[in-house]
Amino acid sequence: MKEMWIVYNGNYITENVLWHIQRFAGAFEKRGYKVTTLPTTSIVTLLDRAATIWGAGQVPEKILFWDKDILLAQTLEQSGAQLFNNRICIARCDNKALCYQELVKQGIPIPKTILAPKIYSTARDFEIYQKIGAMLHYPLIVKESYGSFGTGVYLVHTESELLELVHNLGNKDYLMQEYIEASCGEDIRVIVVGGKVITAVKRKNTEDFRANVARGGSMEPYVLSKEEAEIAVQAAAAMKADFSGVDLLRGAEGEVYVCEVNSNMHFKACEEVTGKDIAGSIAQLVDSVESPYKKEKNI
Repeated sequence: MKEMWIVYNGNYITENVLWHIQRFAGAFEKRGYKVTTLPTTSIVTLLDRAATIWGAGQVPEKILFWDKDILLAQTLEQSGAQLFNNRICIARCDNKALCYQELVKQGIPIPKTILAPKIYSTARDFEIYQKIGAMLHYPLIVKESYGSFGTGVYLVHTESELLELVHNLGNKDYLMQEYIEASCGEDIRVIVVGGKVITAVKRKNTEDFRANVARGGSMEPYVLSKEEAEIAVQAAAAMKADFSGVDLLRGAEGEVYVCEVNSNMHFKACEEVTGKDIAGSIAQLVDSVESPYKKEKNI
């Protein structure tokens, strides 16, 4: 019998996370897999003469990796497993700055973005931030490089607000970005699996500039334009993603920007709104073909 591990974070277990794990387990069982769901806290990476896995048994050929632990992902890959998504995709999506660098490398449109200088303790030279504010104009967006569900994303209205935020962020990695006012409280979430659009929704939030459902937003089915669909597929490919949730923004003149690419996007509400079997589409991809992107040795 075919075996499938579904790996998820053992220190972040919520009702929503467990719903996704159960959906995936059911989808793979329908395709004849013996499924084992494993929290990351049950898997130990042992570094001796090689990186090996201890505590979880024989590593299967394929693993659905529903976490962001890049080091564990690398160990599993070195043990011979093919991960969906793989460590390269996870690393690129998890770090917003790295994600944007990869997107612009492929010529994919994003809002004008400036990476903050590296800080080891606290900022001492604030002149650069004054220049950045003048370049991007206010209001502007500040995003911590790591964060999900809209956390670590700030709308900054004035120079004094920016300088105070810079001070408070300390040595966290973050970036500053042009504010796309036309998309305030709105974005388009596109589910891409195996290089194809599965479905899309428009997310709206009248109480917050962030459209995230976790921030009180709602969603409705959305029909993509040809341009939106092409950009979403290109963004997923730039991340080496087998599956992803690509978030798009629309500018005042209708221009399309990629806001984020999510490697292990939550899709419960999206399934409920659109009726699409997203978990089934991912299971079908994993079962029928290898990752459509070549494995790379280095991130």
